[in-house]
Amino acid sequence: MLIEYVADMPGIERIRYVTSHPNEFTQRLIDAYGKVPQLVSHLHLPVQHGSDRILMAMKRGYTAMEYKSIVRKLRAVRPHMAMSSDFIVGFPGETEDDFQKLMGLIEETGFDASFSFIFSPRPGTPAANLPDDTPHEVKLRRLQHLQATVEDNVRRISESRVGTVQRILVEGPSRKNAAELMGRTECNRIVNFAAGPTQALRDRLVGQLIDVNITKAFAHRVILEGKRAVGVEYDVGGQVRQVRARREVIIGWLFALPALLIYATFVLLPLGLSILYSFFRWDGIGAMTWVGLRNYQTVLEVPDLLETIVN
Repeated sequence: MLIEYVADMPGIERIRYVTSHPNEFTQRLIDAYGKVPQLVSHLHLPVQHGSDRILMAMKRGYTAMEYKSIVRKLRAVRPHMAMSSDFIVGFPGETEDDFQKLMGLIEETGFDASFSFIFSPRPGTPAANLPDDTPHEVKLRRLQHLQATVEDNVRRISESRVGTVQRILVEGPSRKNAAELMGRTECNRIVNFAAGPTQALRDRLVGQLIDVNITKAFAHRVILEGKRAVGVEYDVGGQVRQVRARREVIIGWLFALPALLIYATFVLLPLGLSILYSFFRWDGIGAMTWVGLRNYQTVLEVPDLLETIVN
């Protein structure tokens, strides 16, 4: 599988693909989520509707039960898998019962985000010629109800992450504040956070995987606020790396200090005393006289003496 080949490449720490079709989401792909840790715990899997009758009219090729089975298998492997999807409301012939089945699927699955629209006919497609007697006001009411339900779920999930540490991939400056950076969690949440006082420090973090403490969740937005998480062992880059480096240096000195004291006491001190003794001598009345220069000169005279003997 291509995902497994990509995961084996050095330096690949996170893998996210855009979307998939339920018909092509095989058991082998589900198993990959249990074998490939680089695969993020987020999946966009378009369902379009929750009524089998409407899904058949759309020619989607799967049932609502088959879709929910995929989700259950995924969450058996990844319990915290975040799901997003596409929904179409007001497909020709959609009844209130069909819509309630769609809402049942949404509530059971607990989608983390969605893209939802009212059906609009496209020329040249089979659906463009289907009879449609549902008033636009009814379609709009259904769409608003669907979006409010998904939004409530998004808010609940966001609030559940406040106080947790999330690992994010830093993507660049925050849209709301140029002095902040934004990154993306595994579950595709955007996190804005303060990243330091200088542009150089902020630039250094872009493209890095770092940890943040989630401090705030916004209503009606898939955005969180956070601050740098210091002390997480697998954190990389920026100030956290510097803090860890200083901590490791201090610990290293604590272990090295006793060895340095022993070395100084039993090696450097005797050596120093020996050197001092070679440059000083005691005279007859107990006074110390400097003889280092004379000794040095004597050493210089030895080669001359040897040359005289040879000649």
